[in-house]
Amino acid sequence: MKAWACIALSICALAAVGHTQTAPTQQSIEAKLHGPFLMLRGMWEGGKLTFDSQGNLIGTAEKTLFSLSAVMVTQIQLSDTQLEIRGRRAGLDFSGNNFSNSLKIAAKPYSKTDVDIVVSRDAQHPEALEPALDRVFSVGIDEMLAKEAPSYWQPLLRQSLHLRTEDKAGPPNPGAGVYHPGGGTRNPILRYAPDDLLQREVKLLGVTGVSVIGLIVDAIGMPQRVSVVRPLGMGADEYAVAEVLQYRFEPAMYQGHAVPVQINIEVNFRRY
Repeated sequence: MKAWACIALSICALAAVGHTQTAPTQQSIEAKLHGPFLMLRGMWEGGKLTFDSQGNLIGTAEKTLFSLSAVMVTQIQLSDTQLEIRGRRAGLDFSGNNFSNSLKIAAKPYSKTDVDIVVSRDAQHPEALEPALDRVFSVGIDEMLAKEAPSYWQPLLRQSLHLRTEDKAGPPNPGAGVYHPGGGTRNPILRYAPDDLLQREVKLLGVTGVSVIGLIVDAIGMPQRVSVVRPLGMGADEYAVAEVLQYRFEPAMYQGHAVPVQINIEVNFRRY
């Protein structure tokens, strides 16, 4: 009986040691979240966000745009009851790209207002903090975020991580009945485009430049399977996608028949 009690005590002691070893520290959390920027997986808006010990949002919050979901961290503070992260709201910035090499993704602040994010800790299971953080944040763009981003972002993000692009997220195989301009195929003709209301929203962030959007114009002139091909960042590409989805075309023609065609469109954001 004493031998069994001794074994049981030894197992408990080992468990306690393991528990201590897996409890995060200020240094381990700082190392885990180290990077040029964090991304809020839920694309949450607001200056104050609170999450429970499993990484679930407490209360409600509005959603923001994917490319405005970054946070540049200025302070990390771990206590027995919570992890507090302070920083600045930031947007994805693609201005450093020449698009001849691999995609470069940076971030820059777009607001002078601090953001305060609190993740609660479970005193009984302190090791649960790290998986909770994985539910709240991505350090930069990781594989899971690339798969969960809005569909029009996924082909570009997957390509930047050298992941296989799923057909449902990217442009279809050109051999599957989708044509390209040239070779006897007449380009689709734009018949309707919305006004510049969307562009006014982007100008509030001081963004100028060109966002290149890829799409399929189907056989009745409707945009389908829209995706970001060459991003501008800072919210502009989401507005470009929203604008292109409102376009209406006279469809492309091949040998006298309307056909679906894959094209790119440049959406120009400029100061007036």
